[in-house]
Amino acid sequence: MKALRSLLICAGLLSSLVTGAIAEQAQKLSEPVDTEDTIPFAFAISGGISLGSYEAGLNWAFVSYLNHHRDLQGPHYLPPTITAAAGASAGSINALLTAISWCRDPSSSDVHFPDTISDNVFRDAWLDIDIKELLPENKKDYEETDSLLSRTPLKKVIKKIKEILDAPHYRDNCKVPLAFIVTRATPSIISVDGIKVDNDRFVIPILMEAKNRKLSFSPYLMNLQNPTLGNVIHLQGVGTGDGNIEIPTQKVLDALLASSAFPFAFGQVLLDYCTPAKSLSGLTLKSKVCPEGYYEANSYFVDGGVFDNVPLGTAKALSEGWQSDRNLEAQKRREKSRRTTYVYMEPGNLREGALSEAQRLKKASKATYGLLGEAQFLTGALRTGSTYELYKEVTGGDWNHQMKKMTLKVADALAVVPQTVRGASPITDPYLQFLQSDDSRSSTLVDGVLQSLNGWQAWYECEQSSFAGPCNEYGRLPAGSLQNLRVNHLSLLNELAKKVDRVDVSSAIGSAENDVLGDRRVLLSSRYSGLTGNYLGHFGAFIDEDFRKFDYYAGTYDAVNNLAKLECSTQLRATSTCFADSVQAIYKLLNLDTDPDANAVFATLGQKELGWPLPRGGGEKPNNVKIIAETFMSPEWEKCPGFIEFIKALKEKEYKSESEMLKDLFDTKSEKETEFLFPVVKKLISRMEKLESAEKKINPKAAPLHTVSILGGLFAKTLLGDDGSFRLNQGFADSDLMNALPYEVSGDLRNGGFNISWEPRLPCAPTWSINPKITPIGLDQFGRERVYYSELDLYVVRHTQNFFLSSYGTGPLANLTWEDVTGYSRVNFGMSGFVSIIGDKLRLTAGTRSFDDTFFGDNFFLTLGLTDFQGIVQSIYRTIAN
Repeated sequence: MKALRSLLICAGLLSSLVTGAIAEQAQKLSEPVDTEDTIPFAFAISGGISLGSYEAGLNWAFVSYLNHHRDLQGPHYLPPTITAAAGASAGSINALLTAISWCRDPSSSDVHFPDTISDNVFRDAWLDIDIKELLPENKKDYEETDSLLSRTPLKKVIKKIKEILDAPHYRDNCKVPLAFIVTRATPSIISVDGIKVDNDRFVIPILMEAKNRKLSFSPYLMNLQNPTLGNVIHLQGVGTGDGNIEIPTQKVLDALLASSAFPFAFGQVLLDYCTPAKSLSGLTLKSKVCPEGYYEANSYFVDGGVFDNVPLGTAKALSEGWQSDRNLEAQKRREKSRRTTYVYMEPGNLREGALSEAQRLKKASKATYGLLGEAQFLTGALRTGSTYELYKEVTGGDWNHQMKKMTLKVADALAVVPQTVRGASPITDPYLQFLQSDDSRSSTLVDGVLQSLNGWQAWYECEQSSFAGPCNEYGRLPAGSLQNLRVNHLSLLNELAKKVDRVDVSSAIGSAENDVLGDRRVLLSSRYSGLTGNYLGHFGAFIDEDFRKFDYYAGTYDAVNNLAKLECSTQLRATSTCFADSVQAIYKLLNLDTDPDANAVFATLGQKELGWPLPRGGGEKPNNVKIIAETFMSPEWEKCPGFIEFIKALKEKEYKSESEMLKDLFDTKSEKETEFLFPVVKKLISRMEKLESAEKKINPKAAPLHTVSILGGLFAKTLLGDDGSFRLNQGFADSDLMNALPYEVSGDLRNGGFNISWEPRLPCAPTWSINPKITPIGLDQFGRERVYYSELDLYVVRHTQNFFLSSYGTGPLANLTWEDVTGYSRVNFGMSGFVSIIGDKLRLTAGTRSFDDTFFGDNFFLTLGLTDFQGIVQSIYRTIAN
């Protein structure tokens, strides 16, 4: 019995320790951003590789707009604040830049920290990333950890960001919680109620804080039970001696590289991180580099957008995660907090007037089942997956706890709201009249709802308008009073729903009542123009600097449009001229008229979408950025032109570029996109072969796969065709040494002779070319005699673009025997024709070497040749040597 009693006491103590440890851990959650007397905004930024240029313009304009209003003064005025910034993939870079720009001290010298449309951290970060450095000519420019593309230009950007982070140019006490979404290269196993699940998606929450005008980073500790947050890890740091952990800036930047490491394009990034302990000992586990309750680990990570390119839930968890804390301080914060506006930046969201769904359907064509067709399906599937994740995000959880929605639910139950009221604000005279006129309902309840609505109206509209002008006119209630009005109104609505036996509506309202920060708003960015970053699998903007410039300015244009709609989203501002007035005012507020390229983009897009150009301070002369804007606004763009049509349109408009790749594209004659991009694809395949060689050295078991990939690369180049330009020697070798080898080595099936030939190609039409075939060494067996000769064929060739029957051609030939033989002519003229198969790798040739039978040797010949000999030799060499 004593043993049992002792066991129970120990169990009780153990339970107390566990409970105490958990409670202590809960109390150690990071302090949130102070939102008292401010209007909170949080940013969720999706990825998109070179679409980061567009998001940079969008981000800069939004943050600059908030920065301007932060410093304004006035009666009843509340400034905005940024409570969180979460990003995936390229969005992680822009999330960090958002925090940097927000915490920038406006008194800082523009020389050290400029913040204009023509010169700011967003613009500088994205405009410097170019395809020339991503896909360098010199193989030595690749680092050991690089994949298909070099990370050198990204590291240059990271270096610039580090210099900005280390500079003393920030507002003291400015805090912004950040989150980078990453994907672990090898999944971890998590257990949920005994069910084991593989998991790759992780969130890295970080608190950026300014002290003594300099920035520091630390783990942002949150409630791990928050379902919208997902799996959390922290970056390892350095103990500060007071129990806190400070994360070195370089580790934060390494996490940025990991979050933006698009699979196959960029190499995996090794991160040292802290992961939550899974046992009781983990709750008291202490580490010099990790927060309490976490232990040290490391692993390789890649792009966070692979499994989650909609970081909206993460932004919400960052901004509101403190609500789960049960202490008195958190309760006070809940009473003082106002609803948050979540700015979700999604480049794929087209607004009305851009490409319509009907136009997309017109583009439907016969299904194809090859690699290209399936790749197009996969791209569409990824896009659909992203939008579906957004749909699940905003329709699930507590995003839909809106006063308007709950009021209309009750109105539907009472069947008293006409269709004309749907979609409008619930605070309208027709609605009140219909609600009041129904005598079959409880007059006391209806009167209470009406009174609540009347009391809520002005404050609701004021909140809708955020920190804009109307609040100066009507005043603004304290956050606690506003919440009380909301709760009282929901309570009355709940009683009314129960009165008509609508349990489902009552349940929804009950959930809304429990949501302290209800009526949050999602501001989904919208886009009007086409983007260069949408081409080539979102790598298109990297081709030319002016491509990225246009996308950047298109982002600022859309930001102005979105912000104007935000200002005019309430009935207090909804006048016929509100939107036009707001666009003009924001345009001037951000000093956009000081940039000629911005003027060109705004004037061109504004004229097409709005029917009137914005003020111009320059940009009248045609330049590259304006040419792109005019191209996207032309009627042809409404027909969804492809990349080739876009490039041709630029060439016709005399687009000037210093980009060697773009110059090559302008000179390309092919109509096929795969052939159009032949130089780039050829480099990528060669790079892939190099990576497979390195893989073979590390993992000998991968040797068979390595061999297959090398040979596959050889045939892939063939399948892609070429760029249609003049080629001194055909074939797909990428080494100058290998390209010096002959194009064809053939044997004579009639007499055992052989030929070694080089064959240039001169295109004269998309599927036709003239190929002079030069054979300096030919051997013909004539009985016991060996006849050596040199020969020149002039073929007219038809390229079928079919893998099996690849090409065929015919033409005259001339030959010269090396020795003079009595009775025969040394110079002869004949005719030959050939058929090439299997991607121009095998060629069967037949013909006569002399029309009058004066050739000393076998006059008729039938040869079987191995073509693209240099490409085949290169592949075999790499297979053996590596």
